[in-house]
Amino acid sequence: MLKAVKYKFSEVPQQYWDFVHKHGTIYQSKPYLDCLVASGKELVIIGVFEDDEPIGGAGVTLGRKILNFPINTKTYFGPVVQDTQKAASVLKCIADAIKTMSLRFSVIVLPEHAEVFAESPELSNWHKREIEFIHWDISGQMETFWKNLPKGKKAAVNRAKREGVIIQEIKTKEQVSQFYKLYSMSMVRGGLTPEPLVYCENLIEMLRPQDLAGGFLALHPQTKQPIATVMLLLGRDGIATYLQVGHDYEYRNLGATDFLMWRCLEYLKSKGVTIFDLVGLPKGDSARAKGIRHFKTAWAGVNDHRYPSFVLTRGNFGLNPQLVGKVSVFSRKVIELISSCFGSKP
Repeated sequence: MLKAVKYKFSEVPQQYWDFVHKHGTIYQSKPYLDCLVASGKELVIIGVFEDDEPIGGAGVTLGRKILNFPINTKTYFGPVVQDTQKAASVLKCIADAIKTMSLRFSVIVLPEHAEVFAESPELSNWHKREIEFIHWDISGQMETFWKNLPKGKKAAVNRAKREGVIIQEIKTKEQVSQFYKLYSMSMVRGGLTPEPLVYCENLIEMLRPQDLAGGFLALHPQTKQPIATVMLLLGRDGIATYLQVGHDYEYRNLGATDFLMWRCLEYLKSKGVTIFDLVGLPKGDSARAKGIRHFKTAWAGVNDHRYPSFVLTRGNFGLNPQLVGKVSVFSRKVIELISSCFGSKP
């Protein structure tokens, strides 16, 4: 019999961050959750016990609220479990523990959990949206990567070097602000909502000194202004994540984004990283989706490993999870509209 215990973030025993996390990301590690809390995110920690022994848990983020009641709660790539075969039971236990705390609960399934979750009768009533992760095996030699790189990518990297594009490591708040300008511009261009600036600042201030995050700016050779940027998360077990990017379309022909990717490869190799998680491959026929798929698959090349997975969502109080999602989007737009009328940000 599984039992869930809810903790305030400040009360979480250290033992919950000692679970084996094969995917290697840091989304459920204490340093990353510390970063979220410092960025203003509201979290509740769920520990799952079996016979009084902890077997799993997750950090659950409380999302946008109406009248101080969360519409959505979610985990960042979780839960963390000791026994993968019990992952579905642990997830259901966590979801049951917070069913009165929100209208909807969602989780991105880790690749190693996908098969277990897909076959679990306990999760048969959850809404499933298929996604696909792409991992790049970077355990080989740099010379081999360059040899296997498509001619177009080699040409782009060489063009950026020849033109004098400058690569800077992100270390200061001023550089984070430069990163954020490009990142937020790219997110809005894609119809997405960027993370707040303070979150990006905390990634560098709190996680970079622990070798858990890093980032780079590509500067225009003449103006020395940023034209492309990337932020990375370095997880456990030698896996790093391609977290956030941004670029100025005006200078897309300088090869800066490809030059940045080559610099990321050099940086991660120096840190002992063996797997570069390029995150999801977007579906659809839009120019943006096609461009992202081409960029990631071209770089991963012969070392491309795909992992079919999905997002699981459960509606609470008998509500349809998709309907709750529409309510959440509508409420966000209303709040943004009201905020813009009064000249403030939500």
